[in-house]
Amino acid sequence: MHHFRSPTLAALLVPFLAVTSASLLSAADGDASPTVDAHLKELDQEIQDLKRQLSATQGTGPNSATSQSQPTGVQAQLAVVRANSDDGFLIESIDHSNRLRIGGYADFDGRFFSDDKQYLNGSVSGASAANGANTFYVRHARPELSATVDDIFDFRLLAEFAPTQSANTNTYTQNPVLLDAYVASHINPALVVTVGQFKSPVGLEYLQYTPDNEFVELGLASNLVPGRDEGVQLSGKIAQGIIFYQVGIFNGGIDGTANVYNDTNSGKDGEGRIIISPFITTDFSLLKDLNLGVSGTYGKELGSGAATTSTALPSFKTTSQLTFFAYKDTTFESTKKWRIKSAPL
Repeated sequence: MHHFRSPTLAALLVPFLAVTSASLLSAADGDASPTVDAHLKELDQEIQDLKRQLSATQGTGPNSATSQSQPTGVQAQLAVVRANSDDGFLIESIDHSNRLRIGGYADFDGRFFSDDKQYLNGSVSGASAANGANTFYVRHARPELSATVDDIFDFRLLAEFAPTQSANTNTYTQNPVLLDAYVASHINPALVVTVGQFKSPVGLEYLQYTPDNEFVELGLASNLVPGRDEGVQLSGKIAQGIIFYQVGIFNGGIDGTANVYNDTNSGKDGEGRIIISPFITTDFSLLKDLNLGVSGTYGKELGSGAATTSTALPSFKTTSQLTFFAYKDTTFESTKKWRIKSAPL
């Protein structure tokens, strides 16, 4: 059933009803007027013409209900725009297949040491001697731009604008530094190809989206996994999501350090991760989220014994960013390296 509404038609019906009422009263008194009858016919003809014009404008086919609900000259909504703490500023198509997200996050840190005077007056020597000052610190300041096209291609750009603390001192290097710059092609759920610079598929805590981490700093175990790297990766879900895998070829990085922008040798690292969720397709609520995973890397890092060049060896820091272990400048790495990490998730 179609419901017809028209303000113009209603306006015309008011005098029509008024004249009709007057005509009926006159007829009841035996005083009908031929002039009034002719005028009523003219009004009736105009109303019929208006109905035909409205029908032609709004359509009378199968989609007429949709057409009548959409005002003339107004296009259908093509996208939605929203802004909140979860999505940032998001522009998304109605079918959710195309998205543009502008966001970012920042962490503000305060570091205070009960024995800071021992560090600053020279009572403590070594790599951490200059790191023990009480200070406020902008730990992260990262604008983020990501997009999805046709639910197939994902793009992401992430930069760091917060100063970076050097390895063994309390000095800082001004940024920005490009962290993520990649494109991922979702050919199907079992095969996603990612190319560019992104997080290596090894450390579980490191792979989490930074704002979702419980603390500003990662745990000490993250000192033993590579950071962001340049490479090509294949990933996907198999058997209804029971198996998730990531495997790729990367430039190769030092433990706890992002290999940003370049490689120091021609060799490449193979890196991968596999996660098995045996109960994800079952109704066992207690075991549904149980995951078993293993990840690892294999490659060769080359360093130089000269103090002025890269030794390809890491230094390790506490969660307060005090360096608690560093190799001597004359020590360098020149061997094949395995990393293996496994744990229930």
